[in-house]
Amino acid sequence: MKRLLATVVVLAVAGGGGALWWQDRQERHRREAAEAVESLRLQERLMEPRAVEYHLTGTAAGADLTWSDGSGQVAQATGKTVPLTDRAGAPMSIDFKASRGASLYVSAQNTGATGTVSCRIVVDGETVAENTSSGGYATVPCSATA
Repeated sequence: MKRLLATVVVLAVAGGGGALWWQDRQERHRREAAEAVESLRLQERLMEPRAVEYHLTGTAAGADLTWSDGSGQVAQATGKTVPLTDRAGAPMSIDFKASRGASLYVSAQNTGATGTVSCRIVVDGETVAENTSSGGYATVPCSATA
């Protein structure tokens, strides 16, 4: 009888240990699955295009602009007002989407004999490059990575 009772106690303890092992294993799998989901979400965020803005300000009467659009295409505009404004005279920027890691570039050349020209690159609401040049026909470059 003592032997049977000892066997039952040993089996009960061993069985309880197995249940704890199973719970630990299940918890580990839940954590690993949550980490995998978070990793996929991070990868998706890294693949999303970034909002880019090029700004031109200063005291010069006008400027010629050169910029890249983030996909390697270069554009130019001559005789732009400083600061850059829309047809109604409201301040504006050159806006587009770019892939993460894309090279960004904008430059402005003062078209007059006096004044300053400043450029600024904003990515997802954060200024990532800013520069100013002064004097006649001065050129100001800004470059960054999206």
